[in-house]
Amino acid sequence: MVRGKRGPRQTEQSWSAWDWSEWTGQAWSGWDQGAWNGSRAWDMKSNQAWAAWDEEWQEEASVSPQEELQIMAQKAKLIYADLPATGKKVWKALNQCISSTLSAGAVHFERDLRHELETQLGQCELTRQAGSQWVLKAEGRTFYASVRSEVLGDQNARVLTKLRDQARTVKRGLLQDGAEWLRDLVNGDQEPSDFLDAIRMGIFDMEGMPKGSGKGKYGGKGDDKCHICDKSLYQDLLSGKHMCKVVVTFECCGTWVSHSGRYNVQEGRIMGQRCKKCGEYGDPWENFQLADDASIGEGPQKAHRGDLCEACERYGNCKGVFSNPFEIAMAMELLYDQPAQWTRHKEGNLWLTEVEDVVVVLQPHVFASSSS
Repeated sequence: MVRGKRGPRQTEQSWSAWDWSEWTGQAWSGWDQGAWNGSRAWDMKSNQAWAAWDEEWQEEASVSPQEELQIMAQKAKLIYADLPATGKKVWKALNQCISSTLSAGAVHFERDLRHELETQLGQCELTRQAGSQWVLKAEGRTFYASVRSEVLGDQNARVLTKLRDQARTVKRGLLQDGAEWLRDLVNGDQEPSDFLDAIRMGIFDMEGMPKGSGKGKYGGKGDDKCHICDKSLYQDLLSGKHMCKVVVTFECCGTWVSHSGRYNVQEGRIMGQRCKKCGEYGDPWENFQLADDASIGEGPQKAHRGDLCEACERYGNCKGVFSNPFEIAMAMELLYDQPAQWTRHKEGNLWLTEVEDVVVVLQPHVFASSSS
C-alpha cells in the first residue's frame, strides 16, 4: 500500500497545520555521492543538466490572487453542476443565507439556514458537526454542507491564522452567558458595533469559559478521542468525518513533504496528493508526524496545492476557516478596524472582500454521500 522504505525526512522549512505542501529537490539524496562524482565522463555537463532538471522540479507555480480566484470560481461551478437536484437546492439555500448575512446583516446563520432548507426541500434533518459544517438528510439522501473562508495572496497563511482566531473570539462572545449577545443581536436590542466594542474592551472571559461552551452538540463529548492523534472525534472535520492533520512525505516522480496532510481514520489511510509532474497519486511514506507535534520553522510559506489534493477535490478544501459568515464579517472588522465590503463574484458562487492587498473569499460547498 505504501513504500515505507524510509521515514520522513527532517525539515527546517516553515510549516503550519493549515498551510502548504512543499516540494523538495532532495529526491535523489539516496544516491552514493562517491559513485556519482567518481566518473569524469559525468563531470560538468551531466551535473549541470541534472541541476537544471532539479531546479525546474523545485519551482512552484506562481499563481496570482486573481488567477486563484478564477480557478476557485470555475471549480465551484463544476461542483454545483455535478450535484443531484436535491444537492443543488442545498447549495442554493447556503447561497441565499450567505447573501442575506453579508448584505442585510442577518445574525443567526444556522437558524436562517434551517428555514431556507425547509423552504427549498420541505421536511429535512440538519445536524451541525463543527463550526459551519453540517450533515443534512433530505429526500432519502445524505449531504455534507459547509461554508468556509479562504485567504488569497502571499500572506495567506498568516492572515488565515489571525482570521480563525478572531472568528473564534466572536463566536465565544456571542455564546457567552447563555448566548445573551446572540439573542440581543437577533432581537435588535443591540447593534453589531456594540458587540465589537465589547470585544475590543475585553469584557468577555474568553479563557474562563467552561469546556464545551459555544461548541454545539460536539462540545461535551470529551471521551470520544481519536486513537491516532488523541483529539476529539468532533474536531478537524471534513464533511462530518474526523481526519487527523499530519505532516507526510509522498513519493512519485520525486518526493515532496505535505504539511497539509489528512489521515482518514474511517478508511485507515492518508488522503492522497497528486504528483505535479505526472498527475498520479503519490505513495505516502509509512511514517508521518502529527501536525501539532512537528517543529515550526521560520522559512517562507507556500500555498497549498488544492488542485493536487484528494481531500480538496472531495470536500471543496481541506483548509480554510469553517466559521459562519456573520462571525467572519465581525472577525474581519476586528482585524482591520473597518467593515468589510463584500461583493459577489460574477460566477455567482463566491463572495469576496479585499483589504490591504488581502483577498478573503467566502463560499459554500455541498458533497453528496454515495450512501443513503
